[in-house]
Amino acid sequence: MFSLKNLDKRLYDSHGRKKRKKKLVYIDVRTNSIYKDMILIQGTPLESPPIPLSGNVVFSVSDNVKVKRIKLRLVCHYKLDFVQLVHDDMASIVKERTKILECTWANLLKNSEGETQFDFTKVHKSTKKKTGLLRGIKIWNTGDGDYSSGHHGSSASESVASSHSTGHTSSEHGKWYQAGNYEVPFQVQLPNDIPETIEGLQSGSILYNFILEIETEERNNKVDVTNKYNFYKYLRILRTLSMNHIAIQEEMMVSNTIRNMLQYQISIPSRAVSIGDESMIGLSIKLIPFEKSYYQLDKIMVGLVQEYCVKDRHDEEYVDSSTINPITIASFRDIEGIVPDTNELIDSTELKIQYEMPKNLKSITQDCDIMIGDERLGIKKQVMYVRHELSVRIKFIKLKDDNKPLEIKLRLPVLLYVSPMKKLLGRRVYFNESTGRIHFRANDYVPLFTPNTGNSTSLNQIGLNSAAGDSQGQSDVRDGSQEVPPPLYSEIDQDIVYTGDNVESQLFVESTRRDGRNRDSDEIQMETNPGSQLRHYSSNDSNGYMRNQNQPVVAIQPPVDTSTPTYEEAQSATVEQRPAPTYE
Repeated sequence: MFSLKNLDKRLYDSHGRKKRKKKLVYIDVRTNSIYKDMILIQGTPLESPPIPLSGNVVFSVSDNVKVKRIKLRLVCHYKLDFVQLVHDDMASIVKERTKILECTWANLLKNSEGETQFDFTKVHKSTKKKTGLLRGIKIWNTGDGDYSSGHHGSSASESVASSHSTGHTSSEHGKWYQAGNYEVPFQVQLPNDIPETIEGLQSGSILYNFILEIETEERNNKVDVTNKYNFYKYLRILRTLSMNHIAIQEEMMVSNTIRNMLQYQISIPSRAVSIGDESMIGLSIKLIPFEKSYYQLDKIMVGLVQEYCVKDRHDEEYVDSSTINPITIASFRDIEGIVPDTNELIDSTELKIQYEMPKNLKSITQDCDIMIGDERLGIKKQVMYVRHELSVRIKFIKLKDDNKPLEIKLRLPVLLYVSPMKKLLGRRVYFNESTGRIHFRANDYVPLFTPNTGNSTSLNQIGLNSAAGDSQGQSDVRDGSQEVPPPLYSEIDQDIVYTGDNVESQLFVESTRRDGRNRDSDEIQMETNPGSQLRHYSSNDSNGYMRNQNQPVVAIQPPVDTSTPTYEEAQSATVEQRPAPTYE
């Protein structure tokens, strides 16, 4: 319902002064990455080179305005916030916030190169190349922009301060902008050993965010008034494994023998496991009892144990662990070697269990080692680490020994990592408009990786002058050469997988395909019936040889039957009797 009171709120502020119309109606910070608001680093700090970070500050002007300065900062904070329980039901609050990295662009209108201060023990400076005022600014739409800055993960606010100025319009004091949309580039080289984003632990976190400040100037009642627009944007920096990491092809297996009882073998195909949707840990359990119906399989319990440690500024360690997604299996029907109703072990058996991984970085955190510099010692120290193990517990009941229980306990170490090949969710970020503090909400996530959806969408394709373009938020792909760990052998769908029953025929077909360009069309004829062997040959040579123009003559031998004969065939077979050789 319309009222004069509501009209006053829209036109006047709390001090009774008439509100001025905002001339910057849209602000954003966009990085040049194939992943929205995220930098993906491949390999460990020892493997990866310095990390280039570039992007653009995007803003839309509704009316002519003079911009004095565009200041941008990228900061990383290491935060501890938890309650420590001590003896006698006493508790102490641990709360710290330490800045471990800061990249600064003093004024993007004059210089697009940033300066990095890391660990606060040394300063990484980029080669400064002064390009002159506004030389690097690009106008990407000169029409009226229809934008909305109310998207998640960022926040913008305006603060007004009065200051007297001489009113000069020289390049040293800013530049007038007409109505339209603009972008200002920025770039910097980040150290290769910067810590990755940790956002899911209860006790500690490592978070990155941009802080943008745009100063404009306008004349009001013959007084120059400076307006400050503040904007905050969340940035994720994650690491993935290199393609040749040993953990990808490293099988983990534990086997042992319980004396006079049974033998067991428990294994997983790879120590490296990716986090995300449809990601599984294939667990194999082999049980070989030494006596029939001596054991009854009670249940199998599997869970992923996450252990982490954080340190405060006094090097005090705080260690905690939790079991994620525990599962219990108590029914063993239709498994060979186990009686369905009683679960008695009557023969050797093998159980295949698929353990499903969490789908978001709140439920679980990737393996990491976070090192930051110590100002006092001048060296790096470990302030956080996260480790994982797959816990397996198998409970038996001895049927012939007064039903005494028997339990096998073990843990297999696993290396959890993020992979762009798996759908993964991250926590949605909210900013406090006045302080810029980061806040999370329970069960509120955003997609980080969406495979097979074309992440490399350019700005021109998504439409910058539309609300859909703002929600998409993708930047131009400047460097799309990011590699990912190779798929497992079972996931290969492009290469030919040879099976044991038709290896020879498949190898022969492949060789003829590769050398087919050097053969005559009537030189080779093969039967194409499924499962057939090399039964028919025809060539220019009448002795059963295949001749190639560029290769020597190769004799083709019919396939040898390597199947094991039956007892009847072995008894009826004739064995050639030969005398033993003499010394002479």
